[in-house]
Amino acid sequence: MNWLDLLALTLATAAIIDVWFNGSILAEWRADIEAIVTSETTVAPWWARLLNCAFCLSHHVSWILLLGIALDAIADVVLRDSPLARRLIFWAVRFPVYSLAVTFASNLLNRLLPETARYERGKLVRDEPDAGSGGEVGVSRAGDGVVTSDSAPDAADDSGTAGSGDRPGLGLAGDDRSAEHDPVRP
Repeated sequence: MNWLDLLALTLATAAIIDVWFNGSILAEWRADIEAIVTSETTVAPWWARLLNCAFCLSHHVSWILLLGIALDAIADVVLRDSPLARRLIFWAVRFPVYSLAVTFASNLLNRLLPETARYERGKLVRDEPDAGSGGEVGVSRAGDGVVTSDSAPDAADDSGTAGSGDRPGLGLAGDDRSAEHDPVRP
């Protein structure tokens, strides 16, 4: 084990905890666990209390990941004559840990960047074409003004913006690029 492994374990642990407590894909499971823990009729089992506590869960996630990295290190020594088996263990154990670490580092960096440089900017919504717009489809962000080729910043409001989605380069109101170079348009 080296410093890169230690950093990867730290970030991978944070990624797993982040996904469990904030991921929308696991929201239903979290709600079920929370219902078990907050039930007044029975005492919650230890595993439900563990899954409901980020601090508690992080300790166990980290040692399980560390055990996987240790397994890979032991395999390097024990299976020194079998490079195929060593690589299979690497891909089964160390690669997912590194993948989780890179994912969390990317998300962390994204949170630290200025808002205009972040990649999580909201959901694009395709609007139906207006009868007077020549059949063009506008692109908007939830809650923002619609931008079509005939709309200009002065069409959105008095300030020349279309709300909180006014960011350069996104094809939203205030964008100085022409519609033909807009990557959001079909």
